[in-house]
Amino acid sequence: MLRLVRDESLRGLVVVFLIGGGGGLGSVLQTRLMDVAGDAQTLAAALNHSAFNTANALGPLLGGLAIAAGYGWTSTGWVGMGLSLGGFAIFVIAWAVGRARVPASA
Repeated sequence: MLRLVRDESLRGLVVVFLIGGGGGLGSVLQTRLMDVAGDAQTLAAALNHSAFNTANALGPLLGGLAIAAGYGWTSTGWVGMGLSLGGFAIFVIAWAVGRARVPASA
């Protein structure tokens, strides 16, 4: 996304604000996991931290591969956007599955 707004100050400010706001979602996710984990809260917390560590390694790896492939420094923004969209797709699928499991109130 930063590639799309690099010459636009106002849009850039909005993007930086959204990226910063997204960083605060970790504690919200952790709380949600504790709510749905039942008796396996320790396992859920460990898997949550593992997922964050995997993402922290995957982003630089893919960004580095894009740079090494000759796409340039700005290609890392596209890699980040792709990873973000992939994460959003996983969220939507998980939300839909969770919603389907909740029985409808009559």
